[in-house]
Amino acid sequence: MKDIKKLANILNADVILIDIATKQVNYLDESTDNSNKNVVNLLIDNIELLTNHIYQSLDYNSGHILTCHVNEESIVCFSFK
Repeated sequence: MKDIKKLANILNADVILIDIATKQVNYLDESTDNSNKNVVNLLIDNIELLTNHIYQSLDYNSGHILTCHVNEESIVCFSFK
């Protein structure tokens, strides 16, 4: 996860981890105050779409999310504003 945080920093993006089994969404950088309920709801609402594709792109009213289904348990998301 350390490398994912570094990549997010380079991309100037927030990194979000989704636990598929529990449908729990967590921002990996605990110091971020960018936790956005709209983004969390968007990800949860599209969980079936995200689990059926390796990569997925989602647009929302103030940005863009790129997702990567990394294994059977996790999806990593990069949120760009």
